Amino acid sequence: MQVPRLIAAALLLSVFGSEAAVAASDPAYADELVLKARQEALHLTRQWRKLLHYKKDTSNTSEADGEEFFLARDGKTNPQGELAATIRGFFSKAPVPEGKQHPQCRFPARFLWLSKRLAFDPTRLERKRCPRFENFRAKMAAKSVTLVFSSYYLNNPASAFGHTFLRLNKSNSPIQSERHELLDYGINYAANVTVKNALLYAIYGVAGVFQGTFTSLPFYYKVREYSDYESRDLWEYELDFTPEQLELLVAHLWELGSTYFDYFYFTENCSYHILGALEAAAPEYRFTERNPYVVIPSDTVRVVANTPGLVRRVGFRPSARTVFWHRLRALSNNERAALDTVLSERSDGKTLPAAIGDRGHARVLDTAIDFIDYRYGKKLLLADSEPRDTRLQEPEPHPEAAWKRKLLSERAHVPVIAEPLAIEPPLNEMPHVGHAARRFTLMPGHSDRHGPFLGLGMRFALHDLLDPVAGYPEYAQIEFFGGRLRYNFDQRTVWLEDAALFRVTSLTPLNRYHPQLSWRVRLGAETIRDRTCEECLAGLFELGGGATWRPSETVPFSVVGMLEAEVAAAPRFGGSAFRLGAGPALRLKNNFSDKLIASAWSAYRAFALTRVRQGYEYGAEIRNGFSRDVAAGLKATRYPRTWEYAAAFFYYF
Repeated sequence: MQVPRLIAAALLLSVFGSEAAVAASDPAYADELVLKARQEALHLTRQWRKLLHYKKDTSNTSEADGEEFFLARDGKTNPQGELAATIRGFFSKAPVPEGKQHPQCRFPARFLWLSKRLAFDPTRLERKRCPRFENFRAKMAAKSVTLVFSSYYLNNPASAFGHTFLRLNKSNSPIQSERHELLDYGINYAANVTVKNALLYAIYGVAGVFQGTFTSLPFYYKVREYSDYESRDLWEYELDFTPEQLELLVAHLWELGSTYFDYFYFTENCSYHILGALEAAAPEYRFTERNPYVVIPSDTVRVVANTPGLVRRVGFRPSARTVFWHRLRALSNNERAALDTVLSERSDGKTLPAAIGDRGHARVLDTAIDFIDYRYGKKLLLADSEPRDTRLQEPEPHPEAAWKRKLLSERAHVPVIAEPLAIEPPLNEMPHVGHAARRFTLMPGHSDRHGPFLGLGMRFALHDLLDPVAGYPEYAQIEFFGGRLRYNFDQRTVWLEDAALFRVTSLTPLNRYHPQLSWRVRLGAETIRDRTCEECLAGLFELGGGATWRPSETVPFSVVGMLEAEVAAAPRFGGSAFRLGAGPALRLKNNFSDKLIASAWSAYRAFALTRVRQGYEYGAEIRNGFSRDVAAGLKATRYPRTWEYAAAFFYYF
């Protein structure tokens, strides 16, 4: 591996050396190179098209939307014209405006690839000094690259599906410590959000109104944001890029910093463009082609993980929440009782019982400190970022920060070295082992009222509470763009049984350390089954909140109770085109295994604005995942006027 690295270093030194070569650019030589590029049809090569981010191999429209990314006026839609303009730009002697860069410095990846492909004669081309790019390259100091997946976070719509970004590693050693990794750099692609309204955010995100940009920042900032601030575990996929691919990647990331892309939440999002950047350096992998039209971060991770020989290793960085629960489970009963006293009284830990000894004392304090990081991570980070006026006395710290400081002070007096925190990666939670996001459903069944029927369903994303758990959060349901048609054989009628723009459920089992509300929201349409109207289609918005109770950590059984409300609209509602409903709902859920899951539910609604004043529904369902791609189940549902029974077969793709 040393020889290729020396070759790459020598090539980059010759291209972007700190001293300009004495050769003068020869305009006639630029014409020769343009002709040679045309003869070799370089504008049709996959490498050139990926460096310019043309949408497909057959498309002549670049996904980059910033004018600074092109040298030709029609470069966005003319690969050949942009190639010629790029070559001629490298020979430009025009003065560079203040704040701008010479084309050799704006587009180092293009220069690196073209100089190798066309065998630039160094005696006929003046090489420019590029201090800004060289500083960037030296700061990155990349020896390897890692794709990082930040787990699902339902409290932020932008992160409900997870998030991916790159880490440029300053070491290629597989045993470098987490402390050293914090000094690496993260490369992030995200939308520049300009609104705070949730509805406008959703509309703008789907319509591509926001601009998406690439940014670089120290990796520890990303750890603070995801692992500490939002308590999201990080999964890290180190890629086996060659030194040449890595150098080209760093150079191309520099190029991407000069442009923006129209950000589309479901298609051209973080995962899509992160893969596009990787593909520009290694076009042979064809990452973007192997993703479906609707791009989900877990899908992109699956594409990378399933590429033979690409992933060197998979790492796991636990969140503050994971660290706290790991320490908590290791405490004895006496130590947990002592911890509960510290937390309830917000004490400094000086009065812990002597019976637990110094080691127990240390374990309790370490767990209490981790609890503050987990429960109050947001407040601690905001406190750290507040401006301080050095002309005045030090301001009072936030209560949680002051409490943590006291515990740290007490911990320093305990003569016990902290035990190594060895958290085994939960392999079943790795995002690439889960089922695919899209799901096709075949559902034959029978209704006491309508006879036999056949349902056909399609969901574009992502996971419901009875899908196989592997790779997904156990207590979360995240579904977008799903629907089911039903054909009733006796009546020869077709229903739109159900349609959902989105259906999201977040269940958080109650615990004394972080009591949290469980909630659900749904926007879509369904065929009404109660007496409000006879099997009519109604638009529907539902919202619910309540609590989830899990009797034991070792028993995968949970009880969910919520108070739910709905607004429905249909022309055939009696007395009004709208109805309002509210009432309690109860769900029982049991995971016999990660693949075999059962649930029973009931819901009651009291209605207003219609002549029908109440409705109800209850039922049960069981589902088993036979493989990552196939599942099947049985379902029985009681509506006010009928029982319905169905078998269901699911195919994930």
